[in-house]
Amino acid sequence: ADVGENNLLGNGQRVGVRFEYGPERMSVSLSFGERWLFDYPLGLQTSIFYSLYKVKDNPSIFPSSSEKAEYNKQSIGYTMSLSYRFWYYYSIGTGWSHEFKRIIEPSGNSSEEIFQQMNLKWQQARTLSYFITRDSRDNYLNPTAGWKSEFVVSFTGGPVIGGDDHYVKIDPGIFVYYSPFHLPFLKTHPCVFEFRGSGSFIVPPIGNKSMGNSYIRNPWVKFEDRMRLGGPETLRGWNYDDEKFPASWKDIGLFHRILYGAEFRVPIHPQLLWTALFFDAGSLWGDKFWEKQIVVRDLYYNRTNLLNYSIFSSFLQLY
Repeated sequence: ADVGENNLLGNGQRVGVRFEYGPERMSVSLSFGERWLFDYPLGLQTSIFYSLYKVKDNPSIFPSSSEKAEYNKQSIGYTMSLSYRFWYYYSIGTGWSHEFKRIIEPSGNSSEEIFQQMNLKWQQARTLSYFITRDSRDNYLNPTAGWKSEFVVSFTGGPVIGGDDHYVKIDPGIFVYYSPFHLPFLKTHPCVFEFRGSGSFIVPPIGNKSMGNSYIRNPWVKFEDRMRLGGPETLRGWNYDDEKFPASWKDIGLFHRILYGAEFRVPIHPQLLWTALFFDAGSLWGDKFWEKQIVVRDLYYNRTNLLNYSIFSSFLQLY
């Protein structure tokens, strides 16, 4: 259920309530938006949220088993953003997000990293972001002409912002729409070509040297925040954990990703139903800075487990 009012008390403000409930996801969020703050083209957006959802299709620690690992992620937090519109198509702004999250109820075949994150209990992720966009699309739901480009830099954690996650994420993207012709029986609704490209790059946090090796006990980039491919959000036609993906990255995720593609859409009913022919492609690659953290952390926990086992064995022998 998603209920909203786009013109609260005739002031052009938007308030909304969204509620989801199902066997794999439960969430509720309250939002408020003001597009003309103090009678200037300033946009203010705020929200508070709670969610509990099942993360499925994770690789099992048993390679011979076809059963996927699962766990639940619980989170609660709030967001705020402020934007300024200028030159008709352009806007710049900044946003703040503060989230409390934890992993609960992992299945027995989940990786050791998932159980380590569960033992950390509630974690904080604080993010300060800056963005600039240009949007000349004729319709933000079903665009047929124009283009949109965006560039977002998000600072999560670090020695200044704090929290438990620490990284910088850079997200550029461009989406172009072109309608050269229409079908004879739909002269008012043209066919649409869409061309798109986007990227996501996780780089080290600013001032990371002053933070030492705190990532050993608490990873700076959590398992669910790393990059993956598959599914309708990134690579249609491929599953989230497709067997044809290289095993070297699908079990842990990587840190840099690019996506690009094209789509040809034909309107059957322009407001309700389209048919589409699409091409999707993407690429993932690693980062020596983050890979070193994973290796060092795994060595630390393996040695700790081995030491605990050694002490326990010595106690049994003594007994």
